[in-house]
Amino acid sequence: MKNSKIIIAVLCAVVLIFSFAACAQQKQKTENVTQIVTDENGQAVTGENGEAITEEVQAQIVTDANGKAVTEIVTGENGKPLTTVVNNKYVNVTQNVTVNNKSTQNKTTKKNSSSKTTTTTKKKAQSAPKAPKSISKLSVSDKTKSSVKLSWSKVDCSGYQISISADEGATWSYLEKDYSKTSYTVKDLASDTEYSFRVRAFNKNSAGSTASKWKTAKAKTKENNESRKIKISIILPSDSDSEDVLTVTVDGKEVKKVKVKLDGSTYSFTTEDKFKGKVEISASLKDHGTATIKTDKQECTIEANLSRIPVLIDDED
Repeated sequence: MKNSKIIIAVLCAVVLIFSFAACAQQKQKTENVTQIVTDENGQAVTGENGEAITEEVQAQIVTDANGKAVTEIVTGENGKPLTTVVNNKYVNVTQNVTVNNKSTQNKTTKKNSSSKTTTTTKKKAQSAPKAPKSISKLSVSDKTKSSVKLSWSKVDCSGYQISISADEGATWSYLEKDYSKTSYTVKDLASDTEYSFRVRAFNKNSAGSTASKWKTAKAKTKENNESRKIKISIILPSDSDSEDVLTVTVDGKEVKKVKVKLDGSTYSFTTEDKFKGKVEISASLKDHGTATIKTDKQECTIEANLSRIPVLIDDED
């Protein structure tokens, strides 16, 4: 019996020795391993191209006695194993067991078709640009009966804006809102007419635009000295549709005499003779007043006077 116990003890010792030897053969292989970067919710972080961001870690892959990596089943947030399809079969997702994980600074990207999470980069909001300096030396030249040329000094800016007024600055309208040169010819103007012009510089970016103060100049176009027939329109007064005699003269020369009805209509005609330069045109109604204008245009409009001419009656002796 005693010998049997000794034999059993020896056999146990042998088994323990072989077990320790097997454990000694188990290795911990150190390799660089990549893993998907996740956010605080455990979701994969992706780049602008939709690919998952991964980071390279220095880890020890646990291997068994045969040198094969030891794996573990990956579970989701609910604790259930994650599965995938391999050869038309559902299998559990596994990963290598590692120890002593330590992140490194070497980051790469890897395709991850199952992740839809994207990351955005916040950009600092751009502010509106600084206003440029005001232009100087705004001048007017090359005046004709229908155009003038504007010129100004160059400043560092995105462009220039130009506007015009025909009523001494009461109202303005833009000629250009984004102009790049430092001279501009204004066309299609009326002859013998004074205009106001203004120019300013501006800067712009995606956040908006900022402009300098306006620089203003005035100019009068030249008279029309061409020989021309004149189209004259007379706006008749309204006086109970009564009749009166209309007489029209140009520089004192009678060009029209006609009976008209005072119904508020407009009587128009074109002179047979030609006139040159600025002329004085008068429209007289026999029983009303006279209206006069001076013009160098090819067309003009006169509003006839409605005031009644008093009739003088001599007192009887």
